[in-house]
Amino acid sequence: MTVDRGSFPFLFAAIAACVTASVVEGVHRTHVPGPRWGFLTSGAVLAAAGFFLRALSYRALPENRHRAVFVESGQSLVTGGIYGRVRHPNYAALVLLCGAAVAAGGSVAGAVLLCAAVLPAIAYRIHVEERAMRERFGGDFEAYRRRVPAFLPRSVRTRQDG
Repeated sequence: MTVDRGSFPFLFAAIAACVTASVVEGVHRTHVPGPRWGFLTSGAVLAAAGFFLRALSYRALPENRHRAVFVESGQSLVTGGIYGRVRHPNYAALVLLCGAAVAAGGSVAGAVLLCAAVLPAIAYRIHVEERAMRERFGGDFEAYRRRVPAFLPRSVRTRQDG
């Protein structure tokens, strides 16, 4: 069984730095003349999408939320609900929420931190989680991993690729 207690503090710090930089930069931009409604509206839309996706994720896995990565004995592989469309809806939601802060603040520093710190932290956390899932569920998880994309549902990916 894989246990990882080190990835959560790194992920939390990366998200906190991204959001803080975005808010600070956004506050400083309030003195700059010009319309801010575009930044704020795009931030609100991304935040709403992030909170909705996070709620769907929590609804599908109400009892399996932990800071440390581990798979409990007796835990089953959840492949229904939102997890039938994407493997990591909770992390996709975190990206949307950080993107909301970046957009609302019109923050270059936040965008840099999102790309340089938050995304690598999430990628590492996913790597650790998928290793734990592979150890616990073996071929069932591998079949699920091949069938279900990590972040974007196939219909969205198809439209973007086409």
